[in-house]
Amino acid sequence: MGFVFPWFLVALAGLSIPIIIHLFYFRKFKKVYFPNVAFLKEIKEEKSAVDKLKKRLVLMCRLLALLFLVLAFTQPFLKKKKGNLPKGNAAICVYIDNSYSMELEKSGESQLAFAKEKAKEIAAAYDGADKLILLTNDFEGRHQHWMGKEDFINFVDQVQVSATNRTIQEITEKQRALFEGITSKNKEIYLLSDFQKYMSTTVTDTGFHYNIIPFQSNTAKNIYIDSCWFSTPIQGLNSSLALITQLRSSGKFDKENIRISLKINGKIKTVSEVNIRSDQVLLDTLTFSVSEPGWQEGELSFNDYPITFDDKFCFTFNVNQSKKILNVEGGVAKPYIRSVFKDDAFYQVETTQSQQFNAEKLSDFQLVILNELNNINNTIQTALKAYIENGGSLYIIPAESADLNTYNMFLGAIASGKLEPMESKNLVVRNINTKEAIFSEAFESFPKNMEMPKAQRYFPISGAISSGQNTLLELDNGRPLVSKYQVGSGFVYLQAVPLGNSFSNLGSSPLFPPMVYNMGIFNASRSNLYYTIGKNSYIELENKLTNTEGIYKMRNGNFEFIPAQRPAGKKVILNMGNELQQSGIYDVLAGTNTIAKIAFNYDQRESEMVFDGLEDIRKKFPEAKTNILDQEKSSLTAEIKQVKEGIVLWKLCLIFALLFLAAETLILRFFK
Repeated sequence: MGFVFPWFLVALAGLSIPIIIHLFYFRKFKKVYFPNVAFLKEIKEEKSAVDKLKKRLVLMCRLLALLFLVLAFTQPFLKKKKGNLPKGNAAICVYIDNSYSMELEKSGESQLAFAKEKAKEIAAAYDGADKLILLTNDFEGRHQHWMGKEDFINFVDQVQVSATNRTIQEITEKQRALFEGITSKNKEIYLLSDFQKYMSTTVTDTGFHYNIIPFQSNTAKNIYIDSCWFSTPIQGLNSSLALITQLRSSGKFDKENIRISLKINGKIKTVSEVNIRSDQVLLDTLTFSVSEPGWQEGELSFNDYPITFDDKFCFTFNVNQSKKILNVEGGVAKPYIRSVFKDDAFYQVETTQSQQFNAEKLSDFQLVILNELNNINNTIQTALKAYIENGGSLYIIPAESADLNTYNMFLGAIASGKLEPMESKNLVVRNINTKEAIFSEAFESFPKNMEMPKAQRYFPISGAISSGQNTLLELDNGRPLVSKYQVGSGFVYLQAVPLGNSFSNLGSSPLFPPMVYNMGIFNASRSNLYYTIGKNSYIELENKLTNTEGIYKMRNGNFEFIPAQRPAGKKVILNMGNELQQSGIYDVLAGTNTIAKIAFNYDQRESEMVFDGLEDIRKKFPEAKTNILDQEKSSLTAEIKQVKEGIVLWKLCLIFALLFLAAETLILRFFK
């Protein structure tokens, strides 16, 4: 048997107290006053054997109760047999959850501060020869090496709250990787977390001992902005813009008169007041306008104490004065495309013949339309292939007399299906792909009795080589009337019919104008309103640097960093990595010029303040290899030593102490 606090055994000297009381109190004589000696005969000496037994039983109960109480404070344990202990020194990996939910306070101190203190107590429970490693949500390289107690405690003191969050699966996989190459058979994992619901995954690896230290929080009340989007795909100058904001409440509560403020470029544009109910998803529309083109900085904000890290939601958008479309026609003028963009101030349409095709100006256009060309020559093929792969959008309308060899040569080069010889067959569109933004952004709903486009003669589209194929309009024979392909960073829209009533009525259908109009808007280069820290690590932008030595920078106020970057043709891909920890709007600098503004927000999973209970946590880990430790104990070090060394006996000692005190009470009261 061993003791965690053996010095407390000196308290056994207190066993003399009941003995002294017994010797002096029970042998004390009482004075009896009497008027006559005759009364002496009435006095009976109480020295029977039964009375002696009672006193000795009381003494024994008191001694044993005090003995077990002292032993409980020494925290005894039965040592394991040496054969059962892992050989060699221990390797201990301690994970501290430093996500924003750990900022919730308990007893006036944040859960993260408690977790850091408990991590130090864990280190104190191990020998100097044991090695420790620290892991946080940031997966910082400086932490990921085996160290002694002193270095470990220094790193623990430096842990700060982070915008990054992880699931249990991500954490345990990382810990498994850190243990690779470690020869120690005694591999201990400690997880210090509040175990939010989103973290919940099942762990099946039994190669480690899992020690769970949950920081249980009551389900907190929180309101947060889940997302926002514009009601229309185009944000124009001096026009009314409707921003739809989605709010969520987490927890069982109702809140009224929440004031949501919308700022554009630092100026308040509008304020809305809403009421939200328990666990509700609420949509609110805020309208405003902008008077200057270029990048716009947006911020939605409200007050929701005490959880405030998610009370602001940032977004950016670019207001263009116009977009340019290149309409390449073959032969005579084609009226259908021209009529879609007629008198439209947003689009600038440049119409040219295939003979005057200028490959050098392609990058100026958001959409290129091959409008019934008889053939696609090699010059056009080469230029368009590079244009699409770098993020351009191409809309192909075949001519009646199309040279299918040149068409299919080009389509094969960009892996975008094949046009078969024209067939005469009466067909009708049976399915509209409403999931595509081209249609979903143009129509709130489709009338049930809407007349669908019909086709009499068409080029069957087959051989969808590209995995990025998506049918926009499907005929009742299962063939596409209009198909969409993703090629590199761009899109190709392939149509099965020329635009004319002798082939189909697609050109006069109400679906045609919004479909073509949105092809120029929903291209691959369209930027997001916002990104999520830790999720959207890669951002693709137009490459504005002309020399290979230039670099892109990200700046927010005084904070500036250089992201990892990789040129990809006329695009550049920026990798944020773990550099971003603060939400806000960042300028993307090419040299000294700001080429874009990018908004980053915290991961909304952190805002959902729902946590796993002890039973839920227990089910996620191997039962035989898992201990759940109590973080509220005054000394986690002692508890770990007990678990590590053997069978804990202090609870049993406390029970025996209470039993003997109860036995003493019963003897004094009922033993006659």
